[in-house]
Amino acid sequence: MEELSEYYFDNFYRVLVVKSGGEYLVSVDTYIAGWYHGPPQELCIEDTCLLYKEVYFEEATSLPCKPARVVIVGSRVKDKVETINVKWVCRERPSDEEVKRLYEISWTLARGHPVA
Repeated sequence: MEELSEYYFDNFYRVLVVKSGGEYLVSVDTYIAGWYHGPPQELCIEDTCLLYKEVYFEEATSLPCKPARVVIVGSRVKDKVETINVKWVCRERPSDEEVKRLYEISWTLARGHPVA
């Protein structure tokens, strides 16, 4: 880890921006009951599973930070499923305004809605 910035939105939702190896990981905490992203990859230990799905955007997209990819993360404990995080792998460091925009877009993605 070469650089770390921490932001808070809506009183307690955290966004971390971590520079590592020439890329920036923007990790956005979310909480949505349910999973709306099609079949996920899963890693389970007994009744507890980590769910994740990678999402890719076209190069011409107007999204902040020119994301190389996005990973939507969830959890399942027995029958309870939640979407808990959206991770953006960015090619350039996002500005403070772009971090705020990524936070807002992450909630849209977490709810299963498309992003233009």
